Amino acid sequence: MKQLLLKCPHCQTKLPESIIVQVEQSLKSEFEKQQAILEQELRLKITEKQGIIDFITNKITAATQSAASFSISQRASGEAQEVLIEEILKEFPDIVKPVPKGVKGADCLVTVRNESEQEVGHILIESKRTQTFVAGWLDKLKSDNLALPQPAELLILATKTMPRGCMSRFIVQDQVYICAPEDFKALYTILRFFIIKLQPFIQAQKQRNSHSETLFNYITSSAFRERIEGLYSSFITLRSLHFDEKHKLTVIHKKKEQELDRILRELLETTATIGTSAGVALPNLVIPHAPTENN
Repeated sequence: MKQLLLKCPHCQTKLPESIIVQVEQSLKSEFEKQQAILEQELRLKITEKQGIIDFITNKITAATQSAASFSISQRASGEAQEVLIEEILKEFPDIVKPVPKGVKGADCLVTVRNESEQEVGHILIESKRTQTFVAGWLDKLKSDNLALPQPAELLILATKTMPRGCMSRFIVQDQVYICAPEDFKALYTILRFFIIKLQPFIQAQKQRNSHSETLFNYITSSAFRERIEGLYSSFITLRSLHFDEKHKLTVIHKKKEQELDRILRELLETTATIGTSAGVALPNLVIPHAPTENN
């Protein structure tokens, strides 16, 4: 894994090694906490189904016989994904400002806050859940951002369908971070982490360049992208090992249960055979119940 290289974009002065080590260690620790992403896809499907049910229930009286079931499902599916993203954002101490339904603009603007609840940056988020990826989404998201009183430093597009030819879990295209819905939590955690950790350095450089320019230049750099891809690769490997180990343990436990059942059957058959051959009634064996989680 390549070492993270942090430099001032103007003077090219390398940051102290202690800061680099701290950023690497903190990022690794934060990233490992995101194993909850394994449940995210399931939560999305459940929320999506519930959204479809709620949408049909609320709109059934006004629906016409010619309404296309596909369009209803697609709209409810998109709203379900937005709800899931908003629920994820509630896990952080940030300020989330959703865009009202029917109003032009991205889904929500997030004001990132550090441990002291100080505002350190902004992230604009858009969610799409369609069968095709539309390149125009990126220009619209950037246009929506420029229309804000205080534009966000970072833009995230969570989309069910990634751009054609994309083989990565997430990409940076036209200054927009693009990821699948199940990877949103991990990507958002990493980006807000860097906004918070780089804030002291950015403040020290304010007399030479703006907050937005400094932060954007680094987080959209190839060095940052390579670092994130390396950490994400490690995460995927660890998750794969976890599931492999879990599967092996399940197989072992199943085989033990089958072997115990076989021994019990042979014991009962042997007892019955001896009693029949000897012509005597042997005492009945008392078979205890299998233990449960509560006993």
